[in-house]
Amino acid sequence: MNLLNSTYNGIQWVHLLDSGKAGPTVGISACTHGWEHAWLRVINHLVDDFWIAQKLVCGKIFLILTNIQAYELSLQTSHPADARFVDENLNRCCTEENLLTWTSYEANRARELEPILANLEYHLDIHSTYSKSQAVWIITEKWKERMGAVMNVDVVFENLTQVQIGRPFIDITERHGGVWIWLEAWWEEDEAWFRIGVENSLRLLSDLKLLEDSSVDSNQYPIKENKKIFVYWSVVPKGKNFQPARNFNHGNIVQKNEVIGQDDVWTHVASEDSIIIMPSVPEKLRIILEKGQIEEFCFLGRIS
Repeated sequence: MNLLNSTYNGIQWVHLLDSGKAGPTVGISACTHGWEHAWLRVINHLVDDFWIAQKLVCGKIFLILTNIQAYELSLQTSHPADARFVDENLNRCCTEENLLTWTSYEANRARELEPILANLEYHLDIHSTYSKSQAVWIITEKWKERMGAVMNVDVVFENLTQVQIGRPFIDITERHGGVWIWLEAWWEEDEAWFRIGVENSLRLLSDLKLLEDSSVDSNQYPIKENKKIFVYWSVVPKGKNFQPARNFNHGNIVQKNEVIGQDDVWTHVASEDSIIIMPSVPEKLRIILEKGQIEEFCFLGRIS
């Protein structure tokens, strides 16, 4: 299946799998950031190799290619950071206020998709990272209340979207009453993301009873730690000349009062012993600052 050729109700790059029977309505979206192609392969596997349409016993699944222009740009650029977005980060610009007034490509695309997103009961948005990381599940209080533990990941981040800049793309579904699921499925250049994406997609759909069987082989997918970390802060550059104090990697530990970075406005210091979460790689950070975007350099997690 080629999402590039799909259309639903006049909306491009959307494909509907409909069982014809009552059940949950789920959205699965790819390429919220242009260079993160991992999810396209997962979608193609589910449709073309797993035959998910034939195994769907109830409900509906919308397959959505989100940021198509950034995806197309990614096929022409030499560095992934150049194709993260066209005008602004789609995973930071989706507040209600922004979608009412902003005219960027990303805001227009989010508004175009909003009629679909507003009617989803669950929205799975899968990402891959620019550098080595983990299988990460980012959750909200609503998910914890309604679903408990479904996904199989290395680490679960709580509160991250409360300290990030703006609101993510999937927030559109949650503020209309649904539940969103944000999966960071490992480094784009490591094939582990494919197994993580396929497994957790099937776990979610099976838990929601959309499939004829669980289709999750515990021998093929060993149970991960699912360690919970509370994200208490984000380091947001306040000027264009931000420089990290050192070359941070995801999972590094910083001590209380340690300098994380500084710019022409502020020196950013850890207020407590902390875990560095998803730091920007230098090229990605440079592109963000050059485009005048306000975005986190990294998040800080509390060490329990």
